[in-house]
Amino acid sequence: MLVALTGPDGTGKSTVSKVIKEEVLKTGQKLETVDRWDILNTSNFSQSRFIRSPLKELKECVSEMKGPSRFLFILWTIYSVLEDYDPASPTITFIDSYWMKHAASEIAYGLPESFVENSIELLPKADLTICLDLSPEIAYQRKSTPTKIDLNAYECGMNSSLSCESFIHHQNKIRNQLQVWSRKHHWRVVDACGSPSNVADSVSTIIYEYLHSKQS
Repeated sequence: MLVALTGPDGTGKSTVSKVIKEEVLKTGQKLETVDRWDILNTSNFSQSRFIRSPLKELKECVSEMKGPSRFLFILWTIYSVLEDYDPASPTITFIDSYWMKHAASEIAYGLPESFVENSIELLPKADLTICLDLSPEIAYQRKSTPTKIDLNAYECGMNSSLSCESFIHHQNKIRNQLQVWSRKHHWRVVDACGSPSNVADSVSTIIYEYLHSKQS
């Protein structure tokens, strides 16, 4: 079973994913979390040993790529970490973001939607997709503190000023695209305004209900 948690930047996907893993494991259900940057662990992904840069620099390099090459590189990282995924396994494979947020972002950057949707055809289909929804204004507040702004140009429409306006403008495009796909593909949408623990509870409930429906 493949579960994808997606949503625009700043909705708390990474934080919620950590809580979900702990909660699901408490129930005795086997769960494996997957992240596309796992490819940097060359003990498990020896084919990635050509990548010598640390993660921070690699992310900067990816943001400097252009259109199709950037999206195809992102897809390569995702394909790589899911190469051994077995849909028949009783273990839940849980992936943060998956292709959805990146695809929405690349469409916002100008890639044709048909190119994006054709490119993801060979990826394993998620059994359950949960989309965290949050206004970009609140997301920006979460990513900024008096001493630090946790933003990068890729999240801000490639605006190097990393301004609030550029973040909100770009994230609104991503959010709108994800809302369209959520309706089209019947993804479950969770309001991410609450605390990480409350949002995680909502996500956990959806997963448990889905599992129960499959066992009935």
